[in-house]
This record gives sequence, structure tokens and C-alpha cells, in this order.
Amino acid sequence: MYFFVNERVAEQGSGIEHAQVQRGLLFRKNQVSFKIVTRTYTQTGHRDILAWGVNDAELINLFDYYAQTEYVPEHPVHAKDVDWGGRTPAVLEADKNKPDTTLVWEDTDKQKFMGRIHTDPKHDNIVTFTEVFEHFGNLYKVDFYDTRGFVSKTQYVDPDGTPNTNVYLDLDGRPVIEEFLRKKPLRPSEINLRKRKFFEAEGQRKANAKLNGEDFKAGKFETPKDEAIITGYRLVKPNGFTYVLDSFDELTKEFLNDLNNDFFSEKTPNVFISDRSSGASDGMINMEQPAYKVLHLHNLHASDTRDVMTTDANNNYEYDLMNINRFNAVVSATNKQRRDVNKRYKSAAKGFTIPVGVVPQAIRDLDRVPMADRDPHSVLMIVRRAPDKRINAVTEALMIANREHPGLNAHLDVYGYFDGSNNNQTNRDLLKLFEEFKLAKPTMLDDHDQPTDDITKVRRIESDVVTLHNYVTDRDELYRIHRRHQVYALASIMEGFNISMMEAMANGEPAISTDVNYGPNDLVVHGKNGYLTRWAPQGEESLFVKEMADRFYEVFSSDKKLQELSDQAYDLSSRYYEETVWDAWKQLIADANKQWPELYQQHFDLPRYGVAYKGEMDTQFQLGQRANEITWRGPKSVKYFKRMKQLEGQL
Repeated sequence: MYFFVNERVAEQGSGIEHAQVQRGLLFRKNQVSFKIVTRTYTQTGHRDILAWGVNDAELINLFDYYAQTEYVPEHPVHAKDVDWGGRTPAVLEADKNKPDTTLVWEDTDKQKFMGRIHTDPKHDNIVTFTEVFEHFGNLYKVDFYDTRGFVSKTQYVDPDGTPNTNVYLDLDGRPVIEEFLRKKPLRPSEINLRKRKFFEAEGQRKANAKLNGEDFKAGKFETPKDEAIITGYRLVKPNGFTYVLDSFDELTKEFLNDLNNDFFSEKTPNVFISDRSSGASDGMINMEQPAYKVLHLHNLHASDTRDVMTTDANNNYEYDLMNINRFNAVVSATNKQRRDVNKRYKSAAKGFTIPVGVVPQAIRDLDRVPMADRDPHSVLMIVRRAPDKRINAVTEALMIANREHPGLNAHLDVYGYFDGSNNNQTNRDLLKLFEEFKLAKPTMLDDHDQPTDDITKVRRIESDVVTLHNYVTDRDELYRIHRRHQVYALASIMEGFNISMMEAMANGEPAISTDVNYGPNDLVVHGKNGYLTRWAPQGEESLFVKEMADRFYEVFSSDKKLQELSDQAYDLSSRYYEETVWDAWKQLIADANKQWPELYQQHFDLPRYGVAYKGEMDTQFQLGQRANEITWRGPKSVKYFKRMKQLEGQL
């Protein structure tokens, strides 16, 4: 089995999630089984994964795994369906101040308050969680509902409102994981961190007040009191054996060990690909049984793109790079990064160059759209709306081009999820640009598309030169957006590849980008499918914005040149067609199979002991109990088909 290890796959994912899903769909197309492995608890995980085109058989989450809820039919729960544990509600009444909340009483006089039901208005008002009060009017527990329609987590609360235990449940309400919380005083270093964050927020409030022409009144920092922290876990496996673990990373390690055991096969290796370095990396490196382990670099491996050989490692990869020789393979998206990593770390792990992005057949099947049929002088960015993506630099370049060439009227559209890093720097920098260029202040909208002057609430911006849009999840809609625009732009601090730029080119958009390692300066063939401008560190954008402005004018002032660039963007995208990327993956697959006979010799048989849940014979410690599972045509295991039938009868 091929496991793609991550934290979670949310509905609004980053480039890593896009890369994982595109790889998964490529594996499925070539009939190779895979599972996206996540370790974070989420109520919406299965709904989110379906939005990506991945099915339940291709996802395995830590909490689902131990609760045996990987395959559960969807039976959404609404307010009237909530089970109050033997108590019968007499009155259900909508909260006047919160339309997504229902108040519940046990008597018609509304003297015995039972709790609150919280629902999701965006998804048919299904229940998300309930707050349950005891007879004396105190909140004592909160039940969290999985979107498939069952309570997957209960949080127990002390009389003072402090959570003390999180309990993760199977379908029978049986605890499988308990997370213990205890109060403790904050250390001086923790108090100082809170103080620093407080004064950062004060600085943000002060800047907001200045922008809005309001008076600013400084707040006062109050030393925080005791805080509830996680002190440990108790894991109850299906065989009834109980494990006490110190941390979530230890729990993750146990999970990865069990996964490797379940899918273990003498014939073929389990291949674990670390896509997002986290606590899972330690568990992956230190698994007890042999497996083929892959470090996948999705971003720059160093802290500074100007010096990738001697500067500190990217902190996201530091642990992995320190242990690089404990991996069997290292995957980079470009040949340049592969060579740099091998040279710097003298890695014994085999290096592979495999693009993280794939041009899907769905794009290739579309007709080419001529530049003349697109919005004139339109520029697109699909990025996380954060300071390191430097949306402000691209906007400034367009403002310069428009100012120097009246009538150009170039416009930038930015799609992506909002990131308020560094005191909403992206929003603040954009507003400063409008002041500097003496342009009318843009329309600013909040989460509900209502006008706002509060910069902390701004989620969208509309103006003649730049518009910030919401995140788009629908892939077909995203391709339509690409095909309405003429040029794609990028000015990131660092990159590892850039799937959005690859997809832009596959949709006929040439790119104008800074010459940043790695990805953009590999995707862009200067003068053919776009242009590379000088790169500069954060705070020194003036070194390239004028050059970028000149490039925008150059391409928009010649219809012939613009069309030639577009034709080359289409043609050069063949480097990332499915069959080309799959050929690269086949090399890694071949290496894993080649190394497996020797790796297999390191395995040991696990003892069989204990009695499983409900008296079944223990198979928890039998190697390979799920080795025959085939995800590209659904799970083959009889055990899971049987479980599905049982569930259909229960729910």
C-alpha cells in the first residue's frame, strides 16, 4: 500500500493537499492502491475528501482507524434527531441572536434547560455539536457530531467551564481514545509569549485606527491565569488492550506502526511518503517493522532562497533533513533541487525528481482559448493571501504599468484563502499602495460580503486594479477562471514548485514571475512561455517591481507576442502530462520493489494474544490482515464489507 502522510485534508487545502490529491488520482488511474493518511481529528474529514474527488477507501484517519469508522454510510442528524441520553426535550426553540443555534428545555415552562444544538446552515442544517447541561444548570459535556451522523467526540467540562477530558468514540459510544487535560500555571516564557502577542495585537489595532481615522485607546495586558493543557492519552485498541501515551506524537507513532502491520506483505513493501513534515515524521522514521520511507520536499529546503547550500534548513524540514539517511528515498519537484539537496546533505537515500503537479486529462480535453477571447489585460494569481506571496508587489507593478501607460487598464484577480499573518500585512500593504498612487480607496468586504472599514475583518477587496476573491473549491470553475485571464503572475518569497502556475500554463496563460527557486524558474522558460524578473528578499521589492511592470506592458502591448507566449504555454505543459509524471513515479515504485526483499528480512513476527472487542479472535497483532485491500476499486477486505452491512442496518 502507498501511504501519503499529512496532518489533514481540509476543504480549502494548500498546495500540498493539491499535490497529494493529484498524485492519488494518478495512482488510481494506473490501478495502484493508495491511502491519504491524516492524524488530526476533524468532524468534516470524509465530506471534505469527497469534495476533492477522493473516496472513503482512499482516506485513513487516526481517529477513524481506532474507532473503526472508516466506512460509515451517511445519515445526517438534524436538531429533532438529537439523542439526549434518556431525557426527553419538551421545547426546541431557535436562538433569536444565533440562527444556527437551537435552545432545548425539558419542560414546557422552560424552567429545566437541557442544552443547545448547533447546526451548519451551509450544509442542510446538520448538527455540528451539542452542549449538554445537567439538572443544576451547569454545562458538563459537549458532543461533537461527524458529518456522517454520529457522535465522534465528547468533551467533558468542569463546573468552572474548564475542559478536563476529550473522549473519542466508536459507533457504539465506546471510548477508543481519551485525551486528558489538566490545569497548570503558565511558565514565565509562556506569559512573555502571550504578552508579545498582546502588544502585536495592540499594534494592529493602532494601525487600523490610523487607517480608519479613528482615535486609539491602548489596552492593558493582564497576566493569564491557569490554563488547561493536554497531559496524555489512553488508547484502547479493538483487541481490548490499553496503552497509555505521553503525547500526540507518541499516539501517531503507534498509529503508523499499526498501519504498517495491518497492510504488511511479504510480496510488496508498504511505501510511506511524508508530504507534510510534522510529528508524524518521527513515527515514520522509527517504525518497528520495515517499510520503504520517502521524504517528499514540497518547498525550499533552506531558509533563504539566495543561499540554499549554507543557510539554516527550512524549519519545516529540519528534523527530516537531520535524519535524511533514515529515509529510503527523497523526492524533489525539480532536478535543480534534487542536485542541491544531494550535494548539501550527501544523502544515502536515493534522489528522485518527480513533479508535484500533474496536468489532468480534464484540462487537456478542453479547446484552446485564444488571447483575443479572454478578458483584455487581465492578470491572475491563485495563492494563499499571505505576506510571503507578495500580492502587494504584483499589484504595485500593475499600478506602475497603468500609470505610465494610460489606457492600459490592467487588472489583477487574486483567488485563495485569507491569511492574516503579521497583523493583516497583506491588507495593510494593499491599502498603503492605494494611498501612494492616489487611487480611490477600494471597497472592502467582510466574511458575509458586507462593507467594512475594519481591516481585521476584511476578506475581500474590490477595485479597478485589484480584486481579492474567496477560495474556489470547484475545479471546473477554477479552470474557467484560468481561461478568462491572459497572464499568470507570481512573486513569492520561496517556492518548491507551484501547481497553480502549472495549471495556468496548461490553460494557456503565460507567466510573469520573479526568478525564485524552485519551481517558477523551472516552469517558466524565459521568453517562450513567460518571463522571469529579478528576485529580491522581502522588504526590497522595489528591485523588481519596475521590471515586472515593464513586462506586463510588453506582453499587453503586442497581441501577436501575447498569443505566441500563450501557444508556448500550452505546448510546454506537456512536461507535466499524466503519462510523463507517472513514468517518474514508476522509477520510485521499481526501486521500492527492488529494495523490498532485503528490507523484508528485517521484519519479525508479532505475538498473537488477547481477545478482541465483543469476543472475536484477536487479529490486532497479525501481520498483513489488510494486505489485500485494493482502494482503486474499493476495499477488498470481507471484514469491511461485512461491517458496512451491519452499519446500514443500525443507522
